[in-house]
Amino acid sequence: MDRYDEDAALALPAEVDDLLQQTVGRMLEPCSCQDHWEVKFAEAVDSQRQLQEQVYVLLRRLEEADLRCSKSREEASLNAQALKRQVAETQRLAAECKSLTLDCEALTQECTRLENECNLYHNDREVFMEVADEAEERAAQAEDRADEANRRMEELLQELENIRGCTSVVHPLPLEDSDEEDVPALKLKLAEMESKLQRLHEEADAARSCVDVENKKARELMKEQNLQLEIMLSEANQRYEDTSAELKRIQEVCSAMEDARDEMSVSNMVSSAISAGVVKALEQERDEAISSLNLQFKAILKRMQGEFRSSRERLLKKWTEGEVGRERMKVAEKGMKSLLMEADALRHEVAICKSSLDRAQEQIHLLSEENKELRLLLKIKCNSCLGYSNSAFVSRGNKLTIGKLQNELAGDGDENLPLGAARRSLTPLRISAVTHGFCMGDADCEATIELASRCCFM
Repeated sequence: MDRYDEDAALALPAEVDDLLQQTVGRMLEPCSCQDHWEVKFAEAVDSQRQLQEQVYVLLRRLEEADLRCSKSREEASLNAQALKRQVAETQRLAAECKSLTLDCEALTQECTRLENECNLYHNDREVFMEVADEAEERAAQAEDRADEANRRMEELLQELENIRGCTSVVHPLPLEDSDEEDVPALKLKLAEMESKLQRLHEEADAARSCVDVENKKARELMKEQNLQLEIMLSEANQRYEDTSAELKRIQEVCSAMEDARDEMSVSNMVSSAISAGVVKALEQERDEAISSLNLQFKAILKRMQGEFRSSRERLLKKWTEGEVGRERMKVAEKGMKSLLMEADALRHEVAICKSSLDRAQEQIHLLSEENKELRLLLKIKCNSCLGYSNSAFVSRGNKLTIGKLQNELAGDGDENLPLGAARRSLTPLRISAVTHGFCMGDADCEATIELASRCCFM
């Protein structure tokens, strides 16, 4: 009973207790009003929702960056394969050019050998012509001697008849005595005359046989030399046609290579910018090889034209003797005209190839300029994805362009935010959270972006 009374005495009235609670609540600042705490909770939920949406946007951007990195990897691998194929093609063309130079040297050696043989055959032909002329002179001399012997025989017979007539007129003898006296003398004279005639006939036959044999040999040698010269000319024409066909094939290969290179440069603009140094070296090698081929082709054409002109002049001197030689000369002139027309056509094709090469180089220059711009955009995109707005990779000369692109990127980022998402006191934590999540999330993506930045500086 006493204890209850003490508690009742110590108990405060209800008004005083309410007043104490209000004063303590005012001192501790937070309001005990349920509406106030509900408003605070709604704001916290809204800020959490905005942060979650921003996290989703950043994750979506990170996925896009991963896709771009994977695409850049695939393009880099394709460009490396294309570069390997280009290097292999250039090596193959260099080997073909080397083999072609060796073939040209072999052809020049063969032409010199054939020219020496032609000179030897020409000298032999001159010797045989001299021998034939000497044989003809001997035959003419033998015929003259035979004619002279016949003439002398006729004169001797006429003198014999005159002597008989004179003796019969001055000293008429009986017929039987004169016949008996004239018979032995006439027999001796006839024997002498027959022996002389026989010797003259033998000399004439021997001379004619010698002349016939020598003429036959000279004709056979002339035929053999003409056949050999025709064979040599046909071989030279065939080799010239082979070399011209080989040069045409090389020009077609070069044109196909240029077409492939143009298609490759159009389809792989970024890769051509990345591998600009290697492509320039390959283009220089290709241009040097093509220029050396053109020089060799011109030298071969000049040398072959000089050789054909000299051979034509020699053959004109040899073949202009007679109608058959003139006909052969006309045929040879027609062949030479056709060869010169083919050479002019080849020169025209070479000029066309040079003009196409110049146009391709201009296109490559334009594409390289466009690739530089694309490379700068790729670098800025990579830096913006990494969060390095003031990176050392950005050059000082492009600050205005980079500032514009950063403003555009910032505008795109602000547009991606939801409506009504104003900047609050918790928004600065977004950058640190994003960078922390990016650096700790995917190391492979970071390495890929670093590789892309390095490739941009190549």
